[in-house]
Amino acid sequence: MESRIPRQVAALAAVALAGSAWAVKVPTQDDFSTPGLNRALWIESEQGRFVQAKQLRLGRFTYGGAASDSGLVADTFNEPLIDTTPPKSMGADITVVDVKTDETCAANPFNTNARVRLIAAYFNQRPGGPVPGDRTGDVLAQIRLGRLSDTTLPAGQVDVQGILSTCSNADCSASTAIGVVNFAPVALGTKVISRVDWAKKAKTFDFTANGVTQTVSYTGSSATPPVLGFVQPSIRNEVANCLSTPKVKAGIVADFDNVRFSY
Repeated sequence: MESRIPRQVAALAAVALAGSAWAVKVPTQDDFSTPGLNRALWIESEQGRFVQAKQLRLGRFTYGGAASDSGLVADTFNEPLIDTTPPKSMGADITVVDVKTDETCAANPFNTNARVRLIAAYFNQRPGGPVPGDRTGDVLAQIRLGRLSDTTLPAGQVDVQGILSTCSNADCSASTAIGVVNFAPVALGTKVISRVDWAKKAKTFDFTANGVTQTVSYTGSSATPPVLGFVQPSIRNEVANCLSTPKVKAGIVADFDNVRFSY
């Protein structure tokens, strides 16, 4: 007797059975049962940018390159404001909840580091004037929390710094410090109430962390706008390249709250 099952239904059933049999034979590559992504399998590491418990959480971990024992991978992860006007004052409550800079490369002398920051571009001081598309001479101010791989800080602590710097190449991947101020280190989970104030006439920047203020002065004119204006909470990771496996990994996670700006 001829089967009463329509040919189309029989064909779909055959495909489903074949698919099930094929799926059973495919080995699992990653069941995500260990902390972090498997760096031997995935190109990117962990990252996140979202609002949690009424705070902005930024987190990013970065791998160094595996093609040589020199140089580094420099990586930024930002949440830029729409308004890029250089602020007269800016501030935020910043809390580092996790940081990783303990991996190094024995053959590469570069120090891996990870830091989170509130940063803005203020003006350009390139001799001869700015060049469109070239950020050389842009002056940046930031207050940041982070950790170096060769730090002498106890485990679980991060440095707190205020920095005024100028971009020294076209994409600002390299910069020169105009002035750096250091505050007392803090433990993970400690809120740092931070603030940066620009006194244009006095040619100073005041950096404040938990009520302590230190000043950095600059010379020259601040009349020329930066080539690339921005104001943003940001993460910056710099991770040593290494031929050995697994690749060197570094990163940081922090919460931003009560972000403040005035113009």
